[in-house]
Amino acid sequence: MTASSGPVFVGIDSALNNVGLFAFEPDAWWTSHLVQAKPRRGAERLAYLRSEVRSWLDSLPSVTSGAIEDGAYSSAGKIYQLGGIQHILQLELWDCVEASLTEVAPSQLKKFQTGKSGALKKWMKEAATTWLSANSECSARWEEREISNDNIADALGLARIAYAIHTENVTTRAEAEVLVALQDSTRIYEVPSWPTTDSNTSASSKQA
Repeated sequence: MTASSGPVFVGIDSALNNVGLFAFEPDAWWTSHLVQAKPRRGAERLAYLRSEVRSWLDSLPSVTSGAIEDGAYSSAGKIYQLGGIQHILQLELWDCVEASLTEVAPSQLKKFQTGKSGALKKWMKEAATTWLSANSECSARWEEREISNDNIADALGLARIAYAIHTENVTTRAEAEVLVALQDSTRIYEVPSWPTTDSNTSASSKQA
């Protein structure tokens, strides 16, 4: 893994059997990884996904902010399984971020990435590839510039949202609308600050 000299942003696309992971440092480098859980089921699947995602996160430089997709449940029978996966991965990401973690609704992710809240998977992959091509500083370091997996495409969009939330830097109206909606929501979780040196010194003085 390339050593980082700047902020790093992570996106996690959580699904029942595949988890897409994407991280980048602006104008420097990016990396992605696809975790495939099949044929594992139940607790074995949860444990495997948690272990693989944690190993990938640990391989990164320090993570500034991250975003994870909130579950889109297509059937009632999947609600508890998908919810369990999403919450486990959210905790793993929370343990790594320094500034904030954001939950993003699927419609918000699609709108941010393509301008359309009902975008097809094909459009999401095309938009992700277009973003890579436009960011030549990053893509020049990548062996593959085309995003062919929809989980990785979603994770890329989530990492971009994490970046936008941290910097308030957007380039389109759709991106700005999603950013404002998230800022007005309760889905951005900021990491509590540790006590400052001054407060620690003050406490020590009182004890003395």
